[in-house]
Amino acid sequence: MTLKTIAICTKIHKKSQCPAFKDLQIGDQIEFSIEIKAVGWNRGSHAAYINCFNPKTHNESKLSFKQIGKTLDCFEFEEINQDYDKILDEIEAKEPEVFYAGGRWDLYKDGFMDAKREIGDLLKKF
Repeated sequence: MTLKTIAICTKIHKKSQCPAFKDLQIGDQIEFSIEIKAVGWNRGSHAAYINCFNPKTHNESKLSFKQIGKTLDCFEFEEINQDYDKILDEIEAKEPEVFYAGGRWDLYKDGFMDAKREIGDLLKKF
């Protein structure tokens, strides 16, 4: 099993020589992933490594938790939800009655539009 997330660079404090981060610019994405598996001395390494992939440059780095902390200090990132578009499509497909406004049928359509807008705004933050 692999844990994955995508983040967008929002600020650069200083440059990094790490391949995935070397030519990173504001607005670029980095894909982070780590395989969930046992680590230990008997496997040749006592650290778990995070794969960092820059889809723009196709450069990849494998960093330990200690290394990635130092690298991430050079930047600021905002995590984005990988299923953002899918979730918005699901909201769009829902009938207005799903957002029924507590007994006020005259408000259900407005409630639907407001809820859809608010959910979309919340999802953009992820």
